[in-house]
Order: sequence, then structure tokens, then C-alpha cells
Amino acid sequence: MPSLDLPTTATAAEIITAALAERDITAEFMDEPLIGAGTNTWLDISSDQTATDVDYSRPYVSLYVYTEQTDDASVDRPIESRFDSWRVVVGDGTGRERLAFTAPAPEVDPVVEYIANWLTAPQN
Repeated sequence: MPSLDLPTTATAAEIITAALAERDITAEFMDEPLIGAGTNTWLDISSDQTATDVDYSRPYVSLYVYTEQTDDASVDRPIESRFDSWRVVVGDGTGRERLAFTAPAPEVDPVVEYIANWLTAPQN
């Protein structure tokens, strides 16, 4: 998939889920209300792609688009700016997470490639 033309009407979740599906990778949509107002949304990807749900006692990936100007982390809205960035966070199954990869949001292929490679040998 080439770089996205911005702005786009598809949500980040729709875009990345379709790209991941081309590599037979499934992701689960997650959300969490924020104190005050708003909601953070992201996708979780299990290291066990045969599982029906993400098992957080095993390694997993969380994926979202971050907008620095508004400190927004979400996948349920369109990618609006070339300054938005994909954030890939790896969870080790013990409660620890780390930022493992970032890419400009218009670039989808590097994110999918990183996740596909991670799935071949899930690492903390």
C-alpha cells in the first residue's frame, strides 16, 4: 500500500486493519474512556493469531495513531495530518509495555511489516 493521500475519510482502524488482513493478521479494537471527556482507542494484536481474543499474559502489540498537537491516541478517526504518527507498543505479557516502533501515519507498509516480523518471533 503506498502512502495515503490526506485527508482521508477512512478511519485509521479501517486502513490498518485492511492492510494487516492482507498479511492474515487480525487485530482487536479496544477503547477506554478518559477522565473528563473523550476516549482513547487502539488495536491490540495477539502473538497467538489463532486465538479469538488477545491473551495479555502472552506478548502482544498495541497500535494507535498519535497526534502530538492534541495529545490524542486513537484509531477511530481519519488520519488528518502528515504530522500524525503510528505508535506500536509491545507488551511482554507481564504488564510491562514499551514503545517499539513509530512511523508517519500516512505510511502504512512499514507498520504492517514491523508487526508481521514481530509475529514471527514475538519479543518483549
